[in-house]
Amino acid sequence: MTGARWWVRLVVLVASVTAVLWFGERFELDPDPVRVLLVTAAVVVLIGLLLDATPQPTPTWRIEESHLGDVHRRDPRTAANLRVLEHHLGTDRIDAGLRDRLAALTEQVLRVRHDERPETAQAYRLMGPELTRIVSDPPRRLGRDEIERCVRRIEEM
Repeated sequence: MTGARWWVRLVVLVASVTAVLWFGERFELDPDPVRVLLVTAAVVVLIGLLLDATPQPTPTWRIEESHLGDVHRRDPRTAANLRVLEHHLGTDRIDAGLRDRLAALTEQVLRVRHDERPETAQAYRLMGPELTRIVSDPPRRLGRDEIERCVRRIEEM
């Protein structure tokens, strides 16, 4: 037991005895100081023993959830985009899902922000050569940096 605990218990004992004696004098109960000191000391010692006997709480560690657990808390559209992206990066089979999703996002941004159809010359200029090639060519395996550049280009349009 550390010395700090002893000092805290001593302060609690002195404060308790002083409070009981003051209360007794205030209401003319004529308390016996020796008995008050002994009973209060016994109570403080018992409470101290109980506190020493109880196990200390162990530190809790919060385990980070995988990013897959976050999918259920996102909106359905973001979750679907994330599933398509993870499927593309995790499979060996070439799938048109990511290309189609990038094309749909590109078309949506072009229509909403610029009031353009994807087939116009202005749309091709806004999309840039890399994004235009990816959304119009046959599906192929895209690397992480290619995907990141395409998404960044769509965001910047």
